[in-house]
Amino acid sequence: MKTSFAVASSFILAASASFAQTALFSDAPAAVPAQDGGTATDNSALAPITPKLHEVILGLPIDTQRFNEHVIVLSSPWMGGRLPGTPGMEFAMDYMEYWLKRANIEPGVPSSDGSPATYRQAFDLGGRRVAKDQSVSITPTVGAAFSLVTNQDVQLSGLGSEGNAEGGIAFVGYGIEQGPEGYTSFTADHSLEGKVALCFRFEPMDEAGKSKWSGGDGWSAQAGFQGKLAAIAKRKPSAIIVINPPGADDPRATSLTTSGGRSLVQMPVFMMSADAADRVLQAADPKSRSIMALRTEADNAGASFDLTGATAAVSATYEEKKTKAENIIGILKGKGTLASEYIIVGGHLDHLGNGDFGSREGPGKLHPGADDNASGVAGVMIIAEDLSAKYAAAPADANLRSVLFMGFTAEESGLNGSRHYVEHPLYPLKDTVLMMNFDMIGRMTKDRLSVTGANSAKGMLEWAKPIFDRGGCTVVINESMS
Repeated sequence: MKTSFAVASSFILAASASFAQTALFSDAPAAVPAQDGGTATDNSALAPITPKLHEVILGLPIDTQRFNEHVIVLSSPWMGGRLPGTPGMEFAMDYMEYWLKRANIEPGVPSSDGSPATYRQAFDLGGRRVAKDQSVSITPTVGAAFSLVTNQDVQLSGLGSEGNAEGGIAFVGYGIEQGPEGYTSFTADHSLEGKVALCFRFEPMDEAGKSKWSGGDGWSAQAGFQGKLAAIAKRKPSAIIVINPPGADDPRATSLTTSGGRSLVQMPVFMMSADAADRVLQAADPKSRSIMALRTEADNAGASFDLTGATAAVSATYEEKKTKAENIIGILKGKGTLASEYIIVGGHLDHLGNGDFGSREGPGKLHPGADDNASGVAGVMIIAEDLSAKYAAAPADANLRSVLFMGFTAEESGLNGSRHYVEHPLYPLKDTVLMMNFDMIGRMTKDRLSVTGANSAKGMLEWAKPIFDRGGCTVVINESMS
């Protein structure tokens, strides 16, 4: 890890002086010959016993120790997965700001009213819909009406719209229009119009709770919300309730939350737990079937039918909540004739929080983001500390470019933080000569360093190659963005 930081630090410092092949400083350790004719790290001093982890870490160079500490802190549960707009992201921004200050990196965001500069470039990330008022109640033909408990039995999703609905209850299996071997969840001539439609999440399963249709690898496309909600909605129910099926081999089957908040249909859509669905069936199903019995029927053959023993009433309203996002930006001021030119060293600070979007596992589980991208931000902070010391030691008459250190926000939701900076630059883009982005640098193996974009400027790869060569890494040039 020290080797990669030394390469990066030397690369940036060389760029800060000029696009020449000789860096002002280079602390990259010398490589030793490997048996295969390449280079390798000399490990001859390692004891032939397995040391404890903390002993290994304490024996590593200080920048490698610091890297480890940064990644541990930024990916800890305290940071909550660093989702923009959450307390965890605020803690992460405070942490990066603290270490930039400690490295004598000045605030890089000038004010417009004469107040002191800050490290925060703020912007509106947009709004998100959240449930304001929601309710689901069941009225049996025999017995007392009852309400389901919000966020325990049922939860309003972002997949539908606001509205109030009341009517009979219909069961539509998995809500699948057309599956393999003629499977369909909809009985011909069975009307859903004006009714509250109940359907299962996912798709037909085997006894182990795995898909019958995917070939043993997760779920097929039939399991998604978009297709099933569209198939149900075109039959004009007044609302849709999606039930988490019992026994499904998927962690999302115990969660009432869903990824994303995009409305797919123009009617209320709720999520319901299997236990709550059992209580509804006890009231509404004349055959007194359990939710597991209905799942077994739907697994074997599709059919839709009315549950005539009760009616349902639902109510759903949303409110829009604005999310404020902030890029962290610090500046190491240059010297001499090159001080008004800029190099950007950055990486995105955010991750997926609890999987509220962008997660392959769905929401409800902490996504720490150790590699993506606590590792990249750790690298940025270490390089800031290293370059700050080297700039301070440079001769008074040195010509050095200014360096901006950035922790971008909202990358995971669409490169929003870096896009905002490009659209609202704090320093002229025409004077910005180089940008180095660090992303997912925590799992470098066999001393292989991947570099993307090295050919994005004329002559840059040739200029950089001697620096790469001194680092002792095998540098792999990725041409996809060059």
